[in-house]
Amino acid sequence: MDLKKKILLVGLILVCCFIAGTLILWNTLQNEAEKQRQIKEKVLSVNDVDALKMCEDTKEITRFVCFTALASKTKDAKLCERIDSETNRYLCIKEAAGATKDAAICDQIKPIRISGVEVKIDYLTHWCVAMAKRDLEECKKIEDSESVFRSRCIEEVKELMEAS
Repeated sequence: MDLKKKILLVGLILVCCFIAGTLILWNTLQNEAEKQRQIKEKVLSVNDVDALKMCEDTKEITRFVCFTALASKTKDAKLCERIDSETNRYLCIKEAAGATKDAAICDQIKPIRISGVEVKIDYLTHWCVAMAKRDLEECKKIEDSESVFRSRCIEEVKELMEAS
């Protein structure tokens, strides 16, 4: 086999591996999203004591999803304290603020430490306040460099406004 055919064959194999890897990742993400949806439904369908027990028995991302759903359901932001990851805890607080309409809850969102450096997460504070107050203008305070978060903020606040 000449060199051109070998290079073409290797290239074809790499493309096939990339496509297969992408499909596997997509399937994994779809399965995780479905699992998270099921957890939220379960939390909403059982009594609060059983939901709390279920959340305490879960780990990692499932724990975050579970406690966030429970904090939102019970309108109790203190449940977010049971989430180990600061960022996930703050996302839980954002959801609890939306459920309670209490912007004061957002004061719990503090800068996070990454490799010993304090990093402000202003976008999350604005998002939290926007959820609590149902205020689209608060979403617009999220900087252009964080426009993905601004878009999600606007979407979520609109959903809350429609539900009210």
